[in-house]
Amino acid sequence: MLFYFSTPALRVRPIFLMNVVSVAMGIVLGFTIAAITIEAIRHPDEPLDVNMTAFAISSSLIIPIFIDVILALRLYAVFPYRTTSTWILCIVFVPLVLFKVARLTNVILLVVKVVDVLRQRGSTTYTNAVDFEQLNPNHKIEWGLLVVDNCYASAFFLWKIGMGRRIKTSGIASYARDTLTQLFYLGIASFVFPCMLAIVQFVFAFLGSRGYAELYIFVSNVYVEIICSLLATLWVAQNRWFEHRISQQPEASRISFFKDTSHPSNVTNIETNNAVGSQNSSEDSIVKANGEMDARRAQGILNPTTK
Repeated sequence: MLFYFSTPALRVRPIFLMNVVSVAMGIVLGFTIAAITIEAIRHPDEPLDVNMTAFAISSSLIIPIFIDVILALRLYAVFPYRTTSTWILCIVFVPLVLFKVARLTNVILLVVKVVDVLRQRGSTTYTNAVDFEQLNPNHKIEWGLLVVDNCYASAFFLWKIGMGRRIKTSGIASYARDTLTQLFYLGIASFVFPCMLAIVQFVFAFLGSRGYAELYIFVSNVYVEIICSLLATLWVAQNRWFEHRISQQPEASRISFFKDTSHPSNVTNIETNNAVGSQNSSEDSIVKANGEMDARRAQGILNPTTK
């Protein structure tokens, strides 16, 4: 669907390409988790594959950072460089860059700790491998920065949309209102919903070891971020695809489409005015023709001629 609804111009943009990469990373992560789970079900007493387990955990930690970079690019589209002052750009984007640098540094340290734990416990099985307490405090730092990063970006995105929605309705066109509505739902899909799940994940990190519940929330949050970012891209791609299809239609089709999508009363008034205008012009032509005929008859009576 992403390629079907996208236009050639949209397929070369960084957000589209990064969404394709994120979906591919999610698919690879899903196959890796499935392989680990199937192997654990078939051989529950055998040790886990250290490399495959480290790859799955590392991917689950890196993918959210990658998705948040996509969301930062969406935020940059709302705060363009040409129409936004420098100090607002610094307030919005400098903390986001610092958050991502801090998260990436912490994730690298966390992955190193995970690999060390797995190698030290070479006989670790699937039944006793789920223990986030051994990753303290790095996993709490990561999920805390995740919440702050998402909430910070969400606040500015919704604030920008709220500024546009406070404009008087009579002062903007319907297309602008539709764009603001689309941006509002885009913000909910891209920012707000993943932020809520990140808060739940952060709360579970401080509740202590909850067995598989914390692991399920951790993995589910990764795929929720991928799906929400994908849905936002599909939303934009569908609108671009629709506009592209309309622009390729003939002029007559565009006019008929405009009449169909316009308000019925407006179309009725236009057609009525056209009909009245045509009728008036026809009557004027008839009167003019009759007047010319009467003038010719009168001239013939006053000045009779013979062949």
